[in-house]
Amino acid sequence: DILIQESNKQVLHHMLVHICGSSVMSDWGSGPEPCSSPTGQRCQSLVYGWAVGGGPLIFPTDTGLQVSAASGDARYIVLEMHYDISSQNPLPSPDSSGVNLYYTETIRPFTAGTVAIGDIALSTAPIPASQSTHEVVNECASSCTSQRLGNPIQVFGSFLHMHSYGRQIYVNHHGA
Repeated sequence: DILIQESNKQVLHHMLVHICGSSVMSDWGSGPEPCSSPTGQRCQSLVYGWAVGGGPLIFPTDTGLQVSAASGDARYIVLEMHYDISSQNPLPSPDSSGVNLYYTETIRPFTAGTVAIGDIALSTAPIPASQSTHEVVNECASSCTSQRLGNPIQVFGSFLHMHSYGRQIYVNHHGA
């Protein structure tokens, strides 16, 4: 479930849920951090993303995300929140937005995972000035995904995100 505090609805940009191991820095959580903070170095697993216009991630009933504290890989669950705030658009009040996570000790027949696809260079690529459209196409060939993923997978959710640079984004899936 997505929980958005009504008074902060205009400034909440996106939320990311990470599973983090025992190597998380001990001072994390002492207060807000700049956007350039090294979240990826602290947490190896992004398990959920929500952005404006998105909905909740609902797993199929026979699928779960395996989280094990015993291995040390899942000591913390971290909610990272990004806001679009400025002097003209400040954060109206302390924020209590978040997500509800549900767990069970019953292991599901299928284990969910996340796969990040796309082109990270697009975040720094120049967009030509004075053009009404600019298209960027990125493909992830089946030869690449079969090497990385091995077994066939079933996609049941996606999180498309491009900040304010884009006006339209979509994914085409070409089945085998």
